[in-house]
Amino acid sequence: MLFLAVLLFLLQQILTCAQIYIPADNIALDCGSSTSGNSTAPDGREWTGDNMSWFAESGSQSVSASVEKHNSSFHVVPYMTARISKSEFTYMFPVTAGQKFIRLYFNPARYNGFDTSVYFFSVKVGPYTLLNNFTASITADRSRKGSSIREFCVSLMQNQTLNIITALSSSVLAHVSGLITILHSRMFIV
Repeated sequence: MLFLAVLLFLLQQILTCAQIYIPADNIALDCGSSTSGNSTAPDGREWTGDNMSWFAESGSQSVSASVEKHNSSFHVVPYMTARISKSEFTYMFPVTAGQKFIRLYFNPARYNGFDTSVYFFSVKVGPYTLLNNFTASITADRSRKGSSIREFCVSLMQNQTLNIITALSSSVLAHVSGLITILHSRMFIV
């Protein structure tokens, strides 16, 4: 009985002393959304619309667009809008140095007359190509989910800006529905 009491006491001490990891950089961007302020996804994550945001490259010829036909199996955020471009465009994030977790969301759908399911494009971060000759529709068809998520880890040095660039491959259109970047702890690196 004494052993159980000591074990419970130690467990309580460990749980109360453990610090919760809160990332320094935690950005969730709802690409193409004109929402001023944040939108909340069903999982509780707060998403910021990229229209008029300081993350999107100024002077870009990209457009924000909404899906023509809502798929009820998708959450509204971030799958119902997208940033679409006929030329290269860049998202610029002033973040701290360290390992970054990047998650890209794609919904291969028709957006305001643009059929994104037939285009191939690339995504780059600095000198690294994350996606090359990528099409969201083929990936979504293979997974049978109707959407596509791609995740990456990159490392940034001091005074570097995280630039996520969508570049055109053989097509004339690129699109991104959502984008998350988080500074992650070294304990998550295997």
